[in-house]
Amino acid sequence: MRVQYFGTVPPPSDVFEEPSQPGTVWGVLPDGSPGWVPSVTSTTPGPQGPQGIPGLEGPAGPAGVGTPGIQGVQGVKGDKGDPGPAEPTVGYALHVQAASQATLVDAQTLYWGSMLVVPSTTADRWRVYIPKSGIIKAAYIFNYAATAGTGESWSMSIRKNNATDTLIQALGVAANARCWSNVALNIPVVAGDYIEIKEVCPTWVTNPVTATRTGVIYIE
Repeated sequence: MRVQYFGTVPPPSDVFEEPSQPGTVWGVLPDGSPGWVPSVTSTTPGPQGPQGIPGLEGPAGPAGVGTPGIQGVQGVKGDKGDPGPAEPTVGYALHVQAASQATLVDAQTLYWGSMLVVPSTTADRWRVYIPKSGIIKAAYIFNYAATAGTGESWSMSIRKNNATDTLIQALGVAANARCWSNVALNIPVVAGDYIEIKEVCPTWVTNPVTATRTGVIYIE
């Protein structure tokens, strides 16, 4: 129920209805004078009043207390991957050579290394030092003679530290160009070892003339 006030003079602030005249409010009488008049009841809502100021934010509530969940089941381990490719092996080569020899002598044992001198019958003069430890895996020795000579067996070997001989190949051909080779060698060496080329000449029917030698030794 809404009580409307129509008067021009307000009633006392603590009086809204006349106690002796219930149902009246202070207003304008028919003759225009102020006085108590019957109250008017309206069933139509009045306009909405202005929104009040928001209240202060309340304190945060206490944090909830929970129990950690059970750890999930571990997944199935995957298959092991295929192994990667093998690391490539890096080797190195040593060069050997000798100066041209005018005439080869029957049944001589000769030694040479990497100096440009004629092969000698004395060992341990023409050392080729090993700079890095490894295994001698292959060797190629090439000889060219202006006169080929006959094809008796002529051998080439690697002598290690003037103590151990390993055969490269024994070659029996009658040709100006001869090549001794072996790619299945297995000679362990350490840095500081040294090698020479040792050759054993046959007794030729016709001796080679003006022979020049060169070669390569592969280590990995």
